[in-house]
Amino acid sequence: MAAPRPDPRGARIASSAVVVATPSFEVAIRRLKIRVAFPLIAAGIAVVAHAASSLQNVTIRVTDGSPPTAAATTTGTPLHGGLRVTFKQAGLGNGIRTDYLVTADASATYGCVSADGDLHKAGNPRTWTGPVSAAATFRSDRGGNLTGAIAVAPLPAESLSCAPGQKLVLLAVTYSNVVLTDVSNGVLAGFRGPYALSF
Repeated sequence: MAAPRPDPRGARIASSAVVVATPSFEVAIRRLKIRVAFPLIAAGIAVVAHAASSLQNVTIRVTDGSPPTAAATTTGTPLHGGLRVTFKQAGLGNGIRTDYLVTADASATYGCVSADGDLHKAGNPRTWTGPVSAAATFRSDRGGNLTGAIAVAPLPAESLSCAPGQKLVLLAVTYSNVVLTDVSNGVLAGFRGPYALSF
């Protein structure tokens, strides 16, 4: 994964960020489908439309760390400022282990606050942008169905230190071009976003 890079424009980007989707996102999705499918073909495994095992009921939200109102049956604990992707999949077969990957473009703004924790008085705000990802493996039930949840951590703050008596806090996050991939079967779903949250 490429290292996050600082954005000198600071917190104003995250607080009013609008991620503009371009045709390159659709192109990237098509290329990812080819990259996922090619190893399966090379191994002699037939690649079909996967209509029976498509990704269903996909929900994407930025979390503040609080437990969700309806947790998925599999792991995916919400993270502060993280991205949480939940989904269902059918037609996988009985007790089949399936690998998943979530990728996204992200930005995260951090700043320094005093002991009272007032985020509105945060000083020295800086914004980092870059890719984020998380992988997970789930097993289907006897009916070949699976419900999953994957939590993606926000970008970390790089080389930002606070003055004595202050602490580093996350002020805002934005995610876009989110892709959920069933790596085992070459099935994927893409979502432009953006998905944002300020604290």
